[in-house]
Amino acid sequence: AFSAFDVIYADTNIMFNGKRVANDWSTGHSIFRQIDFDNPFFVEFRNNKRWMRPDCIHFYGETKKIFDEAIKIDIKNQYKSSGRLDFDVHLHDKSKKDAYNGFCSNLKQAMTNGKIRGATAKRDNIFKNYPELEFEKQKKCIEEKHKTGSERCSVYTLLDWKYMDSSSFLKSSKKIEQDVSKQLCYEVILQKNKPGFIGNQFVIPCFYPSDGDIGSYIDKKTLYHRIFESNIDVFQANFAKIQEIYLNHA
Repeated sequence: AFSAFDVIYADTNIMFNGKRVANDWSTGHSIFRQIDFDNPFFVEFRNNKRWMRPDCIHFYGETKKIFDEAIKIDIKNQYKSSGRLDFDVHLHDKSKKDAYNGFCSNLKQAMTNGKIRGATAKRDNIFKNYPELEFEKQKKCIEEKHKTGSERCSVYTLLDWKYMDSSSFLKSSKKIEQDVSKQLCYEVILQKNKPGFIGNQFVIPCFYPSDGDIGSYIDKKTLYHRIFESNIDVFQANFAKIQEIYLNHA
């Protein structure tokens, strides 16, 4: 599976840290593709594939754990010498009430089956002198039982590099119309194959007075209306910063 913050596809054949980035030549071009990413960017006709190549796809994924969002654990005391805890359990999302009740019930059940001695429970959600190992075991049990695909937030961003001036994106032109259509085509293909939120960006080189700035977005309201309505951002990347990174790792 992809890491939390990854480039999963790039139309590139550069050297980085002494190694060639490209690892896939199946399209007839040198590209980088993470092993877990099945390349969907083609049109098939009579068993022949015509490949399309977006410049870069960035992935961000976040798993929302039930104990981070819906059920809160308030640890009052931690006794390291004995490996025990005093803690309260609170429900913050009523849609997860079954998980909350099941967790508290399992904690108490472990106390009454003879495996735990010395622990106490009050008002169903307050536990004292509870073994930390058993506590973690019961948390993991509930997390696995109530894990769903909807709790996985996947964000893909399509990046297309443009050697163009910022003013080019403020008005209509034949090239802009073609670039927008191509970018929306990438988006539809990716959305069909990788459910999640799809972001779209044109990236252009820009020079900044400070080396520390990575870049900035052009105000959406000023963009040509088709770019704006297609929800495509235009990012002005700090060209000096990019060159610095490239030259230091080439």
